[in-house]
Amino acid sequence: MLPVKIAGLGHYLPRVCVTSAQLEEKLGLPSGWIERRTGIRERRYASGDETALTMAAAAARMATAAAGLEIGELDLIVGASSSPHQMIPCTAALVQRELATS
Repeated sequence: MLPVKIAGLGHYLPRVCVTSAQLEEKLGLPSGWIERRTGIRERRYASGDETALTMAAAAARMATAAAGLEIGELDLIVGASSSPHQMIPCTAALVQRELATS
């Protein structure tokens, strides 16, 4: 067995928040219509300077800080996204490069 553990977690939410109430108003729907049908109260949209890469790097910085680690101590970066920064190389490799230069 390899001694593997998750030492820290990080997250990032895009700055632009659109509520279901805002969408209902824009679309002319009754108040509460979207939430009753979907359970969704708000959604986040990445703005022009927020990419899969920048958001992943921010989350990785938070995770390493939570774990009390330096970036150079990471052995592996695993990335999973339904909207990667680009296909090849994978976003995780680009995050590694981004973390090394910051």
